[in-house]
Amino acid sequence: MSTYLHRGEGSGDGGRGGGDRDEPAGEVVAIWSVPADIGRRYAEVSGDRNPIHLHGLAARPFGTHRAIAHGMWMKTRCLAALEGRLRDAYAATAEFRSPLGIPGRARLRLASDDGGWRLALERPDGERIHMTGSIAAGAA
Repeated sequence: MSTYLHRGEGSGDGGRGGGDRDEPAGEVVAIWSVPADIGRRYAEVSGDRNPIHLHGLAARPFGTHRAIAHGMWMKTRCLAALEGRLRDAYAATAEFRSPLGIPGRARLRLASDDGGWRLALERPDGERIHMTGSIAAGAA
């Protein structure tokens, strides 16, 4: 089961640092360089050819200065980093906080949480959170 859009209580800070941040207090487990063509590569496998993910010029009418990584790519990239640590069945949630401009860099922070995990994908300097999430044992 997937929920792609969910109306809820937002912080209104666009994922910027400071305040009551709920990213894991855990350690940095990966730092990634995200290539400029990741949007086009993701579009090839997913069929999602949203212009905001494909090229900077195509993204500008949507209010961004450059293309941004697809949220589902960010989520699956984080899950792939946990290969070998996850059980056969699990439920993964993600809250998208701010765009990850491409090309770009991101770091994954991870903390253990009641037999599952809490994670945050953020800028390497920690000043902006792109996504937070959790992974729990069992199916959703």
